[in-house]
Amino acid sequence: MPRADAAGKFLSLRLAFGVFGALLFSVSCISKTPSISPPPSRVEAMDGYGSITLRGEGGSSRTRFSFAFSLPSTGRIDALDPLGRAASIFLFRDGDAYMIIPSKKAYWKGPHEDLLERFLGSRLRAEDMAGLLGGQWGAVRSEALGAWTLERDASGRVLRGAKSEFRFEVPEFFRSTSVPRMIAFADSGGSGRVRVLKIHFNRTPRGDAFGLSALEGLAEKTWPEMEAILNDED
Repeated sequence: MPRADAAGKFLSLRLAFGVFGALLFSVSCISKTPSISPPPSRVEAMDGYGSITLRGEGGSSRTRFSFAFSLPSTGRIDALDPLGRAASIFLFRDGDAYMIIPSKKAYWKGPHEDLLERFLGSRLRAEDMAGLLGGQWGAVRSEALGAWTLERDASGRVLRGAKSEFRFEVPEFFRSTSVPRMIAFADSGGSGRVRVLKIHFNRTPRGDAFGLSALEGLAEKTWPEMEAILNDED
């Protein structure tokens, strides 16, 4: 699949995660004291809340998001509007990815890697995101883990890593855990920073978090059609 140029990729990132009305939020929200439930010896699921700042040739944007994963490869990430509603939803299950825009009653379906390549510039999967957000690299399947170059400290925490052109480092962890509190990342199209504000492990997901009920009443679109919808939101 052809790679978008750097400006185009950043525009897609900005549109998908940040420009649905006014998704910028206050500094007080960013500085809110993070919380964590200590990870158990065996992690089967995780969910939480964070913020993401994106920078590229087109400028910068910041938004909030929630996430939930059933390890290894089922997950959901919601970009939130100022009222805490899902402005866009990224759903990963059974090897497929769905990008959903509830306000436009539209969705796109394709492979995990295709969706994340469009927005992060690298062919990442749901289990890669679980490794990044929760430090749960043990849940990444061996064939996928082999594509990563990971650097660990003496206690086994992953400090930084790279996969293709995607690179990340963890400048801060939750105290006495291997769970990142802050993640800095970059690829050829730009850079960004994630702050994990809350994270919990092995909780029962609420509602139909990973089901396809979110698609009810929505029309499936091609990727060019989704891009046109996103551009119309700007």
